[in-house]
Amino acid sequence: MEKLRKSLAIFFGCLSAICAFIAIRNYINKPEESPASAENITPKWDRNIEQLARKHSKLIFIQTDFTKFKPSKLAKKILSQNYISVKITPDTFPADYYILNSILARNSRTQHPLKAGILSPNLHPIYLTSQYNSRVSHNAPTLDEALIIAVKHFEKNPYILKSTARNATKFDYIPQGFFNNFFFSNGFVKSKLLHESVNLFAYFNSQKPFYDSPAILSENARLASRLSTLYNDISARSASANSVKILCKRLADKKESHTAKLLYLRALGESPFTQANKKLQSFYLQNVNKILPKEKITDAKFLKSYSSATREMALSVSVLAKAFAISGNVHFLNKAEDIALLLSNKINNTDILPAKIGTYSEASSLEYVLCARAFFDLSKVSRKQNWQESTIKTISKWNENFMTDIKLWSINSKKSAFAKYTRPIITQDATLPSYIGEASQLFSEITIDNSQTTKLLQRLTSNAMSDSFLSSRNCASLKLAMLPQYTPPIF
Repeated sequence: MEKLRKSLAIFFGCLSAICAFIAIRNYINKPEESPASAENITPKWDRNIEQLARKHSKLIFIQTDFTKFKPSKLAKKILSQNYISVKITPDTFPADYYILNSILARNSRTQHPLKAGILSPNLHPIYLTSQYNSRVSHNAPTLDEALIIAVKHFEKNPYILKSTARNATKFDYIPQGFFNNFFFSNGFVKSKLLHESVNLFAYFNSQKPFYDSPAILSENARLASRLSTLYNDISARSASANSVKILCKRLADKKESHTAKLLYLRALGESPFTQANKKLQSFYLQNVNKILPKEKITDAKFLKSYSSATREMALSVSVLAKAFAISGNVHFLNKAEDIALLLSNKINNTDILPAKIGTYSEASSLEYVLCARAFFDLSKVSRKQNWQESTIKTISKWNENFMTDIKLWSINSKKSAFAKYTRPIITQDATLPSYIGEASQLFSEITIDNSQTTKLLQRLTSNAMSDSFLSSRNCASLKLAMLPQYTPPIF
C-alpha cells in the first residue's frame, strides 16, 4: 500500500511539472494583445465612428444588411484586418442614408437603393454600390474587388485617397433659384392655382399616378382636393375624383409599404368625396382599422406588435385624428392619443429623437415635422391644450438640433455623422413628402411668428407656383402651403 502511495505521488508530481512547463512556454510565446484594437470593439453608426476609424487608421465598410453580402476568403480577411464594419439603414438613420443614396444616384445615375459602400476614415465615400455580388456596370469594380483595391490605395498613399474621396462627395444642398425674390399678388396666385388644376386633371387622367412614388401621388391628390374645395373648379374636381379611385386601388395593393398606405389614407381622409360618400367612408375606416395594433399601446406591447418607425407612428396619429373627425368613434381618438403620448415622451426625454423607437437610431427632419403635425392635428380634434404645447416643443427641439446658418432646417442634425461636410435641404417629394413642404403647410396653419424662417418658407411656396423646376409634380407639398386659408372639413 505504501509503495502504491509513493508511485502515485511521483506520477502526479511529474504531471504537475509538465503542466507548469507548458503553461510557462505558452505565456512566453503568447502574442501581445492590443487592449483597444478596433476588432474588439462593436462599432455603431454615430458621431464617434469617425474618431474610431481615424484612431486605428482604418477604412469604414457600411452595409444595409449583413446577411446578404458573401465576401470571398481574401475579402473577408481584408475586412477583418483593415476595415471597421458598421450597419446603416433607412429605418435607423434616414438622414445619413439619404445623403449616401443621393451621392450614389448622382454619381452612378442609378435609381437602385444603396446596399453597401466604403468610406474613408473621415467619412467621405470612396465607393458606393447598389449591388452586393455583381457589377453595377461593365467598367465598375465588384464590391469584393473594391474592398481589396481601396486598402491597397489607402496603404500606398492615404492622403490622396482621402482627398479624392472628399472632392467626390460635394453635395449641392441648396436648390437652384432657392432665394428667388419673386412674390405673387393674390390675383396672380389664383390664376396660377387654376392653371395647376388643369395640370392635375391631365395628371390624374394618365397612367402616371399608378406608378409614381407614394408621396408624389398622395400630395398631388391632397392638392387636387383642396383646389376643388376652394375654387369649385371643374378640372380640380375631376382630378380629385380620379385621385380617389387611384388611392383606393393602391391602398388595396399588398406590395405597398406601410408608410405609403398611411400617406394614401391621409390624402383620402381629406377628400371632399370621402365626406359625401358613406361607402367611401366605410372603406376608409376599414383600412384605418387595419393599420392599428389590437391591444393598448404601451412601450413594450406596442414595439412587439406594431411597426415602430417614428414617421409611421406620427402619420398614424394624423390619420387616426381624421378618422375620429369622420366617424365620431372615440376609439380612434384614444389610439391617436396613446401613440402621440409615446412620441411626446421620446421627444422630451432624448437628445435626438430616434428614427425607430426602441433601437439605437437618429431621426431626420422629416420625423420631427411629422411629429409636430401629428400633435397639431390631434389638438384640433381633442381640444386639449397639451397637444398644442407638444407641437411648439417639437418645433423648438427641431430648431435646436437641425437649424442651419441660412435659417432653414437640414435633413440631418448638427450631431449627424455627416454634419461636417454636408447638410442638405430637401424641397421635393418622392417616396416621402418633403419635410420643407410639410413644415410650410404647418407654419401657415398655426401662424408661427414672422421669423426669418417663416419668410423663407413663404418664398419657397411662392417659387413652387412659378415656372421654375419647382413647378413639377414632386413639389405638391410646397404648393399645398399656398392655401393657408383652407381648413380641412371637420365631419
